[in-house]
Amino acid sequence: MVRKIVVKSQLAVRTCDESHYYKREIAVSGQRSVGSKKWESEFSPTGIALIPNTYFLDKKANFVKIKKIVFSLHQFAHAQHAKGKLMTQTPPESAVILFDGTDLSNWTSLDGSEPGWQVEGDAMLVVPRSGDVISKETFTDHFVHVEFRCPDMPEATGQAKGNSGVFLQGRYEVQVLDSYGIEVPGMGDCGSIYNQFAPLVNACKPPLEWQTYDITFRAPRFNDAGEMTEGPRITVIQNGLVIINNAQLAGTTGGSIDSEASTPGPLKLQDHGNDVRYRNIWAVSLPLEGSDQY
Repeated sequence: MVRKIVVKSQLAVRTCDESHYYKREIAVSGQRSVGSKKWESEFSPTGIALIPNTYFLDKKANFVKIKKIVFSLHQFAHAQHAKGKLMTQTPPESAVILFDGTDLSNWTSLDGSEPGWQVEGDAMLVVPRSGDVISKETFTDHFVHVEFRCPDMPEATGQAKGNSGVFLQGRYEVQVLDSYGIEVPGMGDCGSIYNQFAPLVNACKPPLEWQTYDITFRAPRFNDAGEMTEGPRITVIQNGLVIINNAQLAGTTGGSIDSEASTPGPLKLQDHGNDVRYRNIWAVSLPLEGSDQY
């Protein structure tokens, strides 16, 4: 049985594809044949998330209408976050895509050579003892989105348990660690500004589940004499929860690439000898200040 759907106007269909990016597809007016199956959940046959009451253009160029709303958008987003499948933000047009699951062309080793990490599926994989990697792009004030996954190491403890790190400007580390289940996380646990600020709450998921960091970084400020007048500030949202709230740092953290705090710096991902994976990494440069006009 084949039924007909007539699309009387152009409909913007918002989807979340398998590489975890939002994109828009425009359904062109016309008439298409669609199979007899009735899709009555939030998923299409190809696993793509759908907005209720719209048409979906599938991989065979068929229009499929969503017949029934099973989840609200809020419930859908919450459910997908719980499964580690949905990123927290859509990259704006101004975003610099640092890693999209394709290759490591936007990264180098610390010495500028080709990175020793690997790409597996849509993730970049730490190759233990191959060294840290840094982005070719450098940043001052910026927002960065990173997704990471810690390995399951049930016999390991402390800093030996799924360790890595996300370094803003290559100088200020947001710790990556398997800290799942720790009641009161400390200054060395996941989400901490390493050895300076503990996360406000433990927002960690279990090992082998994908997690998100959404980090806003404000670089230190200097006067004309080159003297620091205000330290760097960091806000960290992990898996949708604020864990670092506009913390002003005392200085660089351990593992910093340099002490040149007045200059832009790259995003650094740390090789700490564990099988940590990253995916869907992008950043947006921010203006140093807004307008002074009403």
